[in-house]
Amino acid sequence: MLLLRRLLDRETLAVSSAMALVLAGTTLGWYALDLHHAKWVLHPFGERLVFRGTWLQPLVMFVLAGVFFVQVRVVRGLRWRDMSRDGRVVAGSSLLIIAVLWWFGRGGFYSRHLHAHMPSSDFSPLYSFFYFSLSCVVLRLGLPLVMMRLGVLKGGPRDYGFRLKGASQLWWVYLALALVVCGVVVVYASNQPAFLAKYPLCRAMITGDRILLWLFLLYQLAHWMVFVSGESFWRGYIAFGLEKDLGKLALVFMIIPYVTAHFGKPLPETLGAIATGLVLGGLALKHRSFWLGVAAHYSVALTMDISAILRQGIRLI
Repeated sequence: MLLLRRLLDRETLAVSSAMALVLAGTTLGWYALDLHHAKWVLHPFGERLVFRGTWLQPLVMFVLAGVFFVQVRVVRGLRWRDMSRDGRVVAGSSLLIIAVLWWFGRGGFYSRHLHAHMPSSDFSPLYSFFYFSLSCVVLRLGLPLVMMRLGVLKGGPRDYGFRLKGASQLWWVYLALALVVCGVVVVYASNQPAFLAKYPLCRAMITGDRILLWLFLLYQLAHWMVFVSGESFWRGYIAFGLEKDLGKLALVFMIIPYVTAHFGKPLPETLGAIATGLVLGGLALKHRSFWLGVAAHYSVALTMDISAILRQGIRLI
């Protein structure tokens, strides 16, 4: 909380606090609704029971974005049409990109529509994750870069957090955050059934109690690209793209698609994405680069996978 106070101004803290409550309430409602049995059920904190209507997540995301802009109108008097063309393009396209990724870019879509058409090979266990990784790279990283290149957006990659100069500033803050999350939060979470039901994400590669090392390394390469595309999108494209119009309120908008994109992961992880998004976004804006966010975020994800592998007695061979 102290770190957030140092990264955000008073106005942003007020709006982000209100939006965090709305996001938290929406998240709890999403996880509580059991559509399969068509009734509301309260579950213990951390249970992974998710509303299965995949069409609904983008709708929830758009509604929450509308709530955010109502707050901006009240707090700042800023209307949608008062924003710059670039700001409107970034805000609108970011929501559409996540909607398309949610509907067509995840492993579930691959399994339902594409898996039967793929040849069997040693890579078969990774096809679904490769598809997800490629979808993330094309939509979250490639498409914004193409828009910059074609002049749809003013400025270039450096203006959206891709700069390497000064990227190592505040490295000690990122390191401290990664150590705390990896050493405390992940170690605790790795004992929880909800965590072990989701991780390791490479469970499709498990044969008996073993994972081939070369497959695991190939999976990690694809996983790294997921985080490069993610940080370039959340903390780069959205945060930097909306900063001119919204200032640090851009971070509040950014956590809306960021948190809703976590629907389906263990509940504490989804709720934790609220603070994670604000902190990583605030740090990125402070030293004008998202690259250390990639390193910190990926290190946590790698620790989560390895912790789950060790807890379940899975061997790398």
